Amino acid sequence: MPMPMRLLPCLLYCAVFAAASGCGEPPDGPTEQPVTQRDSASSMQDETADASPPAPTGGAVDAPPGARQPITHSRAPTAKERAAWPPATDAVKRLPQLAPFEYFGTPTLARAARRFQSGANLQAALDFEAFAAGAHDDDPRKLPARFMALLARHDAGDCEDTSTNLSNLAARWPLMAAYARFFAASCHLKAKRYDQATRLLDQHAQRWGVLRGRAALIALDVAEANATSALPLLRKLRVMDAPVNRMDIYNRMLGDATAAKNHSRVKDIRMLLVEHFTDTRSGRRALKALGGAAKLTPGESLRLGRALFDHHFHRDALKHLKAAADGHPRFSEPRCEALMMLGRTNDKMKRRGAAWRFHRRALGCTGDARYWATFAGGKNRFKARQYGESRRVLRLHIDEFGDRTTADDAALMIALGHRAEGDDAAADRVLKTMLTRWPEGDKADEAAWQLLWPHIKGGRWEVAEGVAAKLVEEMGRESHFRAEGRVGYWYGRILQKRGKADEANGQFQTVIASYPFSWYAVLAYSRLHAHSSTRAKRFIEAQSDKALADPRAPDLLLADKEWFDAHPAFRRAVEFLRMGLRRTARRELVAIAGSEGAAAPWARAWVLDAAGSHTAATVIARREEPVFGAWWPAPGSPATPLWKLAHPRPFSKSVRKWAKVRKIDPHWLWSIMREESNFNAGAVSWANAYGAMQIILPTAKALARKEGIAVSRSALFDPEISVRLGSRYLAGLLAKFGRIPLASPGYNAGGGAVNSWRKSPMGALPLDAFVEHIPYDEARGYAIRVTRSLARYSWLYHGRALRLDLSAPRPVKQKAPKQKRKSR
Repeated sequence: MPMPMRLLPCLLYCAVFAAASGCGEPPDGPTEQPVTQRDSASSMQDETADASPPAPTGGAVDAPPGARQPITHSRAPTAKERAAWPPATDAVKRLPQLAPFEYFGTPTLARAARRFQSGANLQAALDFEAFAAGAHDDDPRKLPARFMALLARHDAGDCEDTSTNLSNLAARWPLMAAYARFFAASCHLKAKRYDQATRLLDQHAQRWGVLRGRAALIALDVAEANATSALPLLRKLRVMDAPVNRMDIYNRMLGDATAAKNHSRVKDIRMLLVEHFTDTRSGRRALKALGGAAKLTPGESLRLGRALFDHHFHRDALKHLKAAADGHPRFSEPRCEALMMLGRTNDKMKRRGAAWRFHRRALGCTGDARYWATFAGGKNRFKARQYGESRRVLRLHIDEFGDRTTADDAALMIALGHRAEGDDAAADRVLKTMLTRWPEGDKADEAAWQLLWPHIKGGRWEVAEGVAAKLVEEMGRESHFRAEGRVGYWYGRILQKRGKADEANGQFQTVIASYPFSWYAVLAYSRLHAHSSTRAKRFIEAQSDKALADPRAPDLLLADKEWFDAHPAFRRAVEFLRMGLRRTARRELVAIAGSEGAAAPWARAWVLDAAGSHTAATVIARREEPVFGAWWPAPGSPATPLWKLAHPRPFSKSVRKWAKVRKIDPHWLWSIMREESNFNAGAVSWANAYGAMQIILPTAKALARKEGIAVSRSALFDPEISVRLGSRYLAGLLAKFGRIPLASPGYNAGGGAVNSWRKSPMGALPLDAFVEHIPYDEARGYAIRVTRSLARYSWLYHGRALRLDLSAPRPVKQKAPKQKRKSR
């Protein structure tokens, strides 16, 4: 006899809650994007209509049928044709050509794909079936066509024979067996064959891979309809990893626990919603329902404090972290963690005095709390210009944590503190020690620069020449984006100042060749062009010719066969991409995160980019910049596709439209997005800037009024709105300041800041020196990063080397026009 539904909440909680969260522990695995609609056994049709645009490298992800030469035969391919099909290990090479309709290139398959995409499922199924019936067994499209036909019938609700056919397909196509069985189980559920659905899910409970979360939702559906049939499966689901669709499961369990008036379970589920989905409506509702810190234990307050800190809910984080600190014993590990996080939260809110009080208290702790207290506390005092106190705390950090990556950061702050106090000798001693003790550290470039810059800034050109010559000779390759070619470029400028023009131009050429399209390479090219435009252009052409002839250029896109064969998820992703199911391809790629070999990062990045996941692809590619950035991106060079992976052009329709309306370079918009959000339309910064263009809400509302539209926080996650408003702001800055290296930091620091810099004495300096004098590290770095990206886009997609106007930025005072005297 079926169990009464009112008894289900307890059973659901015991089985599925344990599966989802590991018996009360927070789920492991990557953080998902907020989910607003249920995504269990529902259609995959929406996956072909991805919001992201096609990948720029090849431009074929959303190409219409016929955009490339279609394959028109459904007969058995000849031996020559079979030999032309790419082996598995060559799939990476072909990724730019993996358009959704190319794999299904015949008229029948192209029509079927269009119908499936539009929701005409039964017609799509008939077309796919017609092709599969006539295709030879050697045709690699036969099984995918059969899979799509069954998927279309599943989505149409035609489940009479579909579940059996899907199970049969699973046996014939092992690579896609999990998906075939999953949709077979879903068909059983739709047809109310609960026992069959349960049996199929139970049989493969531990082998669902990325489908685990969706399988759990099917199990919940079965449980609600037929509890007795589902109970063994719900118990078995305890061994599953955290499912993908946790928010859906948590919300459903919350409703069940609420109906059962099980208050402790309600509280537990709300805690998990806040921890993992803080920035969603469900998370905010759960936070409000939990009430203030007084209703929580100190441990629960600490859990919430962590989550709120991570999601930039600073004021709420402070309340819960303070309750956690007050509620735990003195010097206990949880209290120390709460104190450390209170200090960091106040630092993020730029409340330095309050932050220091907590950092100072955390200095009495051990472990991670002391690590952060000595580093963040020393940094806090440095920013407060309390250099003596800063040195004391930072030296503790170096003494105790000298092998950590932050040790050289601490040493640099100590050196800069000495410099700010006028003790240049002490500063130089610390900087030289840095270059000896941490030569491979990420602050070595900055240490070298701080040894050279004071002499340039002071106009001590003879001394500067000696320092620069020694650094160029002894330094390794500069790797930080702010430093690529910096010492070499300024060595050239010093030589110019010393009247050594030929040596200076030789130094500029070295920078251009060694650090392609870095900020300092753009400056060097502009200097070289000013001396001789012909010589500059010929030098660029020579670099391209040299790159094409260089046999050492790495071909990193071809993953080795052993790695490819070892990762079925990668092969599934390629298949899904060929079928046009881009989101599913991305899910599979997430499953192999962290397991790649030497060539695999590029394989993953390439597939992710082709699947429309430009943010994830660019993150991977940007990590590899030290590898590909040393190779000149000549058209046809193996390095060029790697450069393009790190510089994609998503949201193409919106960017081109609004760039044309604003009369600005569309690649400037892509450069801003690349540096602001890495093309993540759902990005939220610690300063509460939203969307791909990272606009704060007050600025967005002001811009929207000028556009005659209304905006909300959620609207800024729409790339069209984000680009529309961001492009308007950029166009205004460019009209005001005239040059991109001046307008770009205005987007970061505000136009008022740039205007004040131009009117100050630094405004009379040439552009290169002006940028070095920008007083805010973030704004200075922003000007460099955006111009660097723009130079790369200009070269990669237009073959143009960016050249800058290096004259002083100071505005020219306009004389007021004389007014004619009125005749009486």
